[in-house]
Amino acid sequence: MVESEVVARLSKLVPKQLAIDVVGGSVYWAIKNSGLIDAFGRSVRNRFPRFVHVNSPSSEFRNKFLKLLPEGTPLGLGPHGSHVEGLVIADEVNELVNIAREEGMGDLLPGFIIPVAASMESGHQGPFLKGIYPHMRDYAVDRRLKFMPSVREKDKKTYGMTPRLQDIKDFNAEMASGMGVMALPEASVQAGRHPRWYFPFGPVNGMQEVKSEDLLKLYRDAKFHGRGEHPFFVLMVHTGAHHLYSADSLLPTQEGLIGLWDTTTNFFVRFGYKRPIIEASFVEVVSDEDLGIADIDMRHLKDEAKEKVIKHINSYLMRKIAMAMDERYRGFYKTQ
Repeated sequence: MVESEVVARLSKLVPKQLAIDVVGGSVYWAIKNSGLIDAFGRSVRNRFPRFVHVNSPSSEFRNKFLKLLPEGTPLGLGPHGSHVEGLVIADEVNELVNIAREEGMGDLLPGFIIPVAASMESGHQGPFLKGIYPHMRDYAVDRRLKFMPSVREKDKKTYGMTPRLQDIKDFNAEMASGMGVMALPEASVQAGRHPRWYFPFGPVNGMQEVKSEDLLKLYRDAKFHGRGEHPFFVLMVHTGAHHLYSADSLLPTQEGLIGLWDTTTNFFVRFGYKRPIIEASFVEVVSDEDLGIADIDMRHLKDEAKEKVIKHINSYLMRKIAMAMDERYRGFYKTQ
């Protein structure tokens, strides 16, 4: 009997959330005590770098990044198709921080923070993700990226989680200290999932439309709580992480299990596997002037004017990210 069936039956006797907590906790306890999760987590931390190839940014990207860095907080954006993309972003962050340090601007950019769904750490998204979360967090910290738990709208609606005021205070304090911010505007791995009739093979859904005011809020928070009055956006792309960790099953893929435990390439070659490679690239640096929002009074933006700005920011930035990706990953933005 699969876990979802157990939850369904238990929900007839107790509230559904309690059923989820009981079953999820039991499964997590059993798997964790087997040592499987910790072993896989250590493999992720030690061997993940060989799956990632970060392309060096262009001179144009680099020069504009350095020009804008003294003026405000860098806000990194990218697509979201797998739960392990935080590790890829950590490698991208490492590149950006090194660029600043090479030019004597290390004091302006000690690192980045990234909002991470609190439901990963809590176990609501499954025992495996909860188990490897500490290893992913440590991998990111080694590359100057700090995970900041955040209760998403989906966490509130699906899992009944309540936002924590202290999380918001901690986030703003990190920005005030000079940290840049990385964000995944889609706020879900739906882009890396397969339509039901294709799972587990075939094309994935691709990028999802961003409708929320999260990007406007991110810019506004960085403007009022971050360093400098002119935050700017750093657009990046990374594809292929769903080949290592399935967004459908919330478990490692076959290729991921083999690759992250195999210490050589012999297994891949012998059995006809091709090691998945996650390509990461820097797309463009976009200032608030480029967006046409530098002179907008963000404190008094309301109603129709606010909706217009939200739609403009979302469309402008997400389309640029999509156009830098292979057409099969563009999803909603393929025809935009």
